[in-house]
Amino acid sequence: MIKYFVILIIVLCHFGLMAQKNCVDFESFEASQNWIKELNELDAESRKDSILNRIKCERFFREENEHFYLLVITNGRIINTSECRDSLLNQIKAEKFHLFDGRFRGCRRPNIIGLLIISELNKPIIDNIDELTILKIEYKRQNRRQRTVNEREIGIRLRNSKSQEFTFRIEEFNNRENYRTEKIHIKRGRRTIDLLVNEREINVITITDSENNEIVMII
Repeated sequence: MIKYFVILIIVLCHFGLMAQKNCVDFESFEASQNWIKELNELDAESRKDSILNRIKCERFFREENEHFYLLVITNGRIINTSECRDSLLNQIKAEKFHLFDGRFRGCRRPNIIGLLIISELNKPIIDNIDELTILKIEYKRQNRRQRTVNEREIGIRLRNSKSQEFTFRIEEFNNRENYRTEKIHIKRGRRTIDLLVNEREINVITITDSENNEIVMII
């Protein structure tokens, strides 16, 4: 009985590894471009599912020199596709995934099979508070001499219907115990609030009003 069980485990592992390899390997660069062309002919949800599956598969082969991979860009910045981002990527609407082939101008790395541009990663996931509306989140340019290690400044453009104080809680997505809070009084009208966030981590920003209503942003 134990012998058959061991054989079964070996078989399952073998097919599991083959499945992982098959989902990321291309015989040539041209084959990868055909894959992208076929994906772009699918409906948005099917295309998103295939893209997310590929991102997961690529993690198993990130150490291989000849590995073909997608370059993922959001808001003009290259992002990592570590496992901690999976739940966030799943929440983004399929229509926001834009896949382009690897023949884009200026590419110097032949193992890049294409560009995946996600247009809403840095916008709020959860609805706005009635009196406070988030209009835009943008990364600010900083002088290298003024930058704190691993930190980047963001600007949150918002519209406030009445002057009041809000509590901003900035925490790491992977370690929710690592956080800081800031109390900021925001006047009525359109304003921009500047905050420092961890550049190398996914950040969760929670804005709370005096009645404990919340806005949550994941960037």
